Amino acid sequence: MNTNADALSRIEIHPIESNDQDDISIIANPADPSDIPEIDADELLEFLGPPNNPNQQEIIIHDNIQLTTPRVNSENETVHSSHENPILGAPYSEKSINTYKNQIIISNSQTHKYTASREKIFDKNRLILRLPTQNTEEAIVKFAKEYLIPNQTYCIFFKDPELESTFIRNI
Repeated sequence: MNTNADALSRIEIHPIESNDQDDISIIANPADPSDIPEIDADELLEFLGPPNNPNQQEIIIHDNIQLTTPRVNSENETVHSSHENPILGAPYSEKSINTYKNQIIISNSQTHKYTASREKIFDKNRLILRLPTQNTEEAIVKFAKEYLIPNQTYCIFFKDPELESTFIRNI
């Protein structure tokens, strides 16, 4: 059941009442682009005025977030607006893995089997996963089914950076 769609279907929209003084007029799009007045950056900044929060001087840009598109297993399944609005993939963090409640440490294994173990460190849950060099995708899926809890946030550390794309793609 799609709980997001269910919750969104129950929302009621009510018009916001306002004074006539607060109304902003809407200008129709001009038919001819040459009718649009030109304004330079200084005029625009003067018109907009100073920012509401003078202490907020910088904009933080997260350029390491990758966009991914969900996979569709069958032609009968639908992916709602996946092409128009791609879903964000795994976000990256510069914080230490020890600050997160659920931790996964992934490395390569020298054997042909994957091994996973759990550790409880203070109030933190740590999963240590060693992936084989062959059949890595199957091992990732098996690990996810056996150890990962749905709707739980995990911080993942990859000892081998090459495992990252394989792991993210298969989860």
